[in-house]
Amino acid sequence: MVMFRVKIKIAEWKLILLLSLFMSIVPNLAFWKNIYSLIPDASMSNLYFYFAMLIFTVCILNILLTLVLWKNTFIIPILLLLLSASFGYFSLSFNIYVDLHMLLNIMETNTGEAIALMTPYMIIWIVLVGILPSIFLLKITLIKRSLGTLLKIRIFIITSSIAVLLISSMPIYNYYASFFRNNNQIIKQLTPSNYIVAGVKYLNMRFERPVPYKQIGLDAKQIKPQNTEITHKPKLMIFVLGETSRAQNFSLNGYEKLTNPKLAVIENLINFEQASSCATATAISVPCMFSNLTREHYNPKIAKSEDNVLDILSRVGVSILWRENDEGCKGVCDNVLNEQIIHFTPESECPLGLCYDEHLLSNIEDFINKQTQDTLIVLHTNGSHGPSYYQRYPPSFPGQFKPACETNQIQSCDKESLINTYDNTILYVDTVLDKTIDLLLKQNRFVTSMLYLSDHGESLGENGLYLHAAPYMIAPKEQTHIPFMFWFSDSWVEQEQLDLACWQQMAKNRTVSHDNLFHSLLGLFRVQTEVLNQALDLSHTCLKS
Repeated sequence: MVMFRVKIKIAEWKLILLLSLFMSIVPNLAFWKNIYSLIPDASMSNLYFYFAMLIFTVCILNILLTLVLWKNTFIIPILLLLLSASFGYFSLSFNIYVDLHMLLNIMETNTGEAIALMTPYMIIWIVLVGILPSIFLLKITLIKRSLGTLLKIRIFIITSSIAVLLISSMPIYNYYASFFRNNNQIIKQLTPSNYIVAGVKYLNMRFERPVPYKQIGLDAKQIKPQNTEITHKPKLMIFVLGETSRAQNFSLNGYEKLTNPKLAVIENLINFEQASSCATATAISVPCMFSNLTREHYNPKIAKSEDNVLDILSRVGVSILWRENDEGCKGVCDNVLNEQIIHFTPESECPLGLCYDEHLLSNIEDFINKQTQDTLIVLHTNGSHGPSYYQRYPPSFPGQFKPACETNQIQSCDKESLINTYDNTILYVDTVLDKTIDLLLKQNRFVTSMLYLSDHGESLGENGLYLHAAPYMIAPKEQTHIPFMFWFSDSWVEQEQLDLACWQQMAKNRTVSHDNLFHSLLGLFRVQTEVLNQALDLSHTCLKS
């Protein structure tokens, strides 16, 4: 207890240097580890580059801390310590890169997902790397100096830091330029610069002048089939929006373990083997897939300020319902009927505030029975969201792969148990989709169909990466290769005159992506509008009439 009452007197230049060294090294262990792995050999020039990078980082932090640390006000340094400890933990544990997209994902994470990320390792790390250094900082009293002396010291620290930075860097400038040109994403693991830059971009995005809302597809109208020989029934489609499901672990795509036993025997199932996501995080992927903007031209600000495909479908008379069991619809469902299933699901079925996905179907027929027109229901699942994969399916769920990794500290699990647990989530997806199709087969008043599409994939330790949200430029296929499938009832096939053989051939050979969703939904509901791009409408290729 005496230790906490003791005040330590120290010159500010010493404190700044001490803090710079600590913050350059400890919270940035992932950065230094990855820098070292990218150096081809242990030659003197490469080791000098490594050492020069450390000097560069210390000098930059010296300058930053000189500007924000004044007298005995340590609020900003403490905030930097705590944030660096937090982001440093995730970079070290899961090889996470911090940029605007990652920050958007963090800002929109719900309580259940936040709790799922907390582990004893994380708490110990933040205490050791963030909280204890902050307490130590609060025990410090800077040696009193006049304002003139303080200014001289700060000018000296800044100028000497710049001088050392230039002297150490200039001899290997070409090496710097080449290395970071080829590995430019690694800088997103360097704290505090990564979250400071991301934070500035986030604030810019939040507070910049909003774009006036724009309605698109105002000319949209539904075109009824020309076939008059059959009685036309309204359409009912259930779109199951997957979460963090990667295509590699679907046996439908050739995976060696039978993770899709139920879907494998269902007729009229169309499985696109080569599908990619718009992004690697829900906050970007979900608005992007419903938007008219392609991945290449996607802009969150523009997407938020104009109609998405649900708005257009609703305007032409299609009944829309969005059911939520994840972290929100990201604005996509704001203009249509939407509901959270946690509000009508028993608490025992919703561990940590996220329900088992089969409950998305609970009482859904009550809504269906009230509909007389074409209807689209979107079920936003919790799917395979990590790191607590073992909580994404009921404990009694049959046919599980064992042994399983029943912890959120997935980096501590062996590869087999981790993959088994993730595969169990895919097995559960298989069951949920099978139950959805069973429900649709009972709807005699409609012609029915199902669409399943995941928002992004997941890394399970490949190349040291875990979870998702890696920058798209360097994202591995595990995070971008997604499942994408349709199922059509016989009545839908007959009424809409679908060429199933054509669909199957297209699914096997055609590369598709989230870019196809907007246009394919319009096409499947036979909506004609100037914003429909037939080249991206999957239904256009195989429609007989």
